[in-house]
Amino acid sequence: MKITVNAPAKINLFLDIIGKLDNGYHSLFMVMQSVGLSDEVIIEETAEKGIFLTCSDERLPTDEKNIAYKAAKKFCDVAGVEPSVKIHIEKRIPFAAGLAGGSADAAAVLRALNDYYGNPLSILALAELGAQVGSDVPFCVVGGTAMVEGKGEKLRKLPDMPDCIFVVCKPDFSVSTPALYKKIDEVAIAQRPDNRAMESALVAAAVTKESNADTLRGKHGAVKGMTGTEGLRCTNNAVGAEKTDLRCGLVHFTGSAAAVAVASTHKLCHHSVDVS
Repeated sequence: MKITVNAPAKINLFLDIIGKLDNGYHSLFMVMQSVGLSDEVIIEETAEKGIFLTCSDERLPTDEKNIAYKAAKKFCDVAGVEPSVKIHIEKRIPFAAGLAGGSADAAAVLRALNDYYGNPLSILALAELGAQVGSDVPFCVVGGTAMVEGKGEKLRKLPDMPDCIFVVCKPDFSVSTPALYKKIDEVAIAQRPDNRAMESALVAAAVTKESNADTLRGKHGAVKGMTGTEGLRCTNNAVGAEKTDLRCGLVHFTGSAAAVAVASTHKLCHHSVDVS
């Protein structure tokens, strides 16, 4: 038996760090959005007892250090099954980019194993299980568009964004999330994203089917002051084109790491974009 599951990346339409919790984690307020860029997770039966993980990217661990492996072990423990499975991850999502590549793989493993063993757990149970593995895993289990709170375990479904093209640019360096949060703890946050306006913008987009580039430009006041880059236009370096106005909205980080995303309605963005 062989099961193949897509593991979509996510971007944050906004991310607000509320404060530090007593356990060292941070309380967050976010709107997350699934995107078309995805890894592929393949699960196959094997004659040997155990969980055997392989990955197309040799830089990633394939043992207990990999979040997907942790998710597989957690599922088998909770579902009460003795695994004899091989799990292969075909990587396409850049890691350490704020795109939840690892969490997406873990969520896909949970969904695939649940299917493999006859769906013993509900989607809600899988999301709750995912919260024990990683903060972004519950959202990646559910996907779509959602308000995410707490450490990532509290989700509320929002209206889906109409079809939209995001240009994602990942520089040749990464940002450590713990190091970033530590820096944020040392400063006062003067201006925060407006979560109500973002939700209103998504509702308006769902009703009118208007351009999402318009929505993320802050037409409804959703992301003004979010990054200090309001009105910044996507330049030719974003997709390797020359002297091209891509008619982009607000540039913002995909998460807490180094990659940035921008919504665009330009036809050029419907073609291949290098996000590596």
